Amino acid sequence: GIATASPRSSFEVNGSITIDTGNAAINYVLTAFDTNGSAEWKDISYVLSNGGAFLNSLNDAISDEDSNLFLGNGAGMSTHDGEFNTGVGIRALASIAHGNGNTGFGYEVLDSVTNGNSNIAYGYQAGDNITTGSRNIMIGNGIDAISATGSDQLNIGDTIFGDLANNEIAIGFSTNAPDATLEVGDGTSSSIDGDNDLLVADDIEVDGNGYIEGNINVTGIINGSSLDLSLTQGGVTFGDGSGYLTQDSANFFWDDTNNNLGIGTNTPTAKLEVNGWALIGDSSTSSTTIGVSAGESNTGNNLNAIGTSSAQNNTGNNVTALGTQAARNNSKDNVNAIGNRAAQENTGADVNAFGTFAGQYNQGGNSNFFGSNS
Repeated sequence: GIATASPRSSFEVNGSITIDTGNAAINYVLTAFDTNGSAEWKDISYVLSNGGAFLNSLNDAISDEDSNLFLGNGAGMSTHDGEFNTGVGIRALASIAHGNGNTGFGYEVLDSVTNGNSNIAYGYQAGDNITTGSRNIMIGNGIDAISATGSDQLNIGDTIFGDLANNEIAIGFSTNAPDATLEVGDGTSSSIDGDNDLLVADDIEVDGNGYIEGNINVTGIINGSSLDLSLTQGGVTFGDGSGYLTQDSANFFWDDTNNNLGIGTNTPTAKLEVNGWALIGDSSTSSTTIGVSAGESNTGNNLNAIGTSSAQNNTGNNVTALGTQAARNNSKDNVNAIGNRAAQENTGADVNAFGTFAGQYNQGGNSNFFGSNS
């Protein structure tokens, strides 16, 4: 013991000592250079970068003069002329020979890479199937690349995959070529070009608000108790000339309070109010028909039919029918029938029938019937 009366080892100095080997310098360490314990002062870089020297106390740490750093038994053991590689873990980057800029943390991480560059892997055996691929990112235990020789692949926990070259990400299925910038589930791209797009294979649920500044194209059904499209209240929606949903509330309006529909007005006072000309019937035959089955199967011209089944199956021209089944099955021209079943089954031309059943089953021409059953 020197400067101490109770030394704790075979030799203890309580204070500073000077060992002069002729080459001491600030921050140098005393290093043995033979098996007899002969030592001299050396720069720490001599210990850590002396052409691949091993430090067993760190379980095989290697730092070489080409800027590689490996820590772990067998880590980087095949390195030849690669640069800027970092491998931490047993057999991390064990096969790297000529690749540059690879980084791996974990047991046998990037174990098979020989010539790949700029690969990153974290986790037990992460990316250990990559051989010559570059710029791949593998994260998670046992996570491999889809292609052993491919580049720009992303795999995080076998859940998130990506094509890093095209900035595309896939979630929930294995692929190195997503069909959109973000693809969730293995969907089928039919309406998008893939650039800056989102493709979802199944449902999307939004519990808050959704804001869309572009267009929405829907090939299915939109369901919901209400749909806020910032429309004018009461304005009836319809497809415009380009197929887009639009309104003209001044001329096509639904009064939801009174259940009135206005055409040409936004203040309808009846169940249907038309402000302007209206055509009711068939313009190709100059026919006007009002009523269930009125004018149904008509082939005649200049027909006016009002009433259920009035002028149904009519083949005559210049026919006026007012009443249920009036002039029904009429086959002749110039017939005026007013009253239920008036001139029904008529086969005579130039007939006027006024009254219920008036002229029913008539067969003669130039006839006039007035009164019920006449």
